[in-house]
Amino acid sequence: MEPNDLINYTGTAINFKNETAQTRGIQLEALAWKADYEIGEAKIDDQHRQLVKLANNVYAIVERGEEGEDLLDAFEALISYTEMHFREEERLWLKIDSAHFTAQEKDHDKLARELRELIFPKDAVAQGKVGANLKEWLNARLLPHMMEHDQKAAAQIGA
Repeated sequence: MEPNDLINYTGTAINFKNETAQTRGIQLEALAWKADYEIGEAKIDDQHRQLVKLANNVYAIVERGEEGEDLLDAFEALISYTEMHFREEERLWLKIDSAHFTAQEKDHDKLARELRELIFPKDAVAQGKVGANLKEWLNARLLPHMMEHDQKAAAQIGA
């Protein structure tokens, strides 16, 4: 799947998720986008919004109790897009010779590994907790990364 395919794939799923949330009257988002999350670099901000949409799509599938191929496809879309986004960010930070490049690269590697482990947990106790684990990862790891590391790096280019 190519990055544009991921956006198209999730667009449909997200629309379905929102309809389901309205008809069931429950909250199916792990994370709502806020302007505070923006770093001021349009391309990166757009990618961050897409990451949140993809994560919310996975979360919604889990909350609806769906398993199997739909969940794996949605999670693989999230993982693939996340990895593509990290490569894009790293190219930008390298291009501007960011002092934060090495720390970003290391954190990206760790975040990608953590994300993969959410769907394929090593600990059997974690099975069945993908939604809760994803929500926790978003709030405890991805958001702080965006708001601290990415904002510092973006400030270097005057974004």
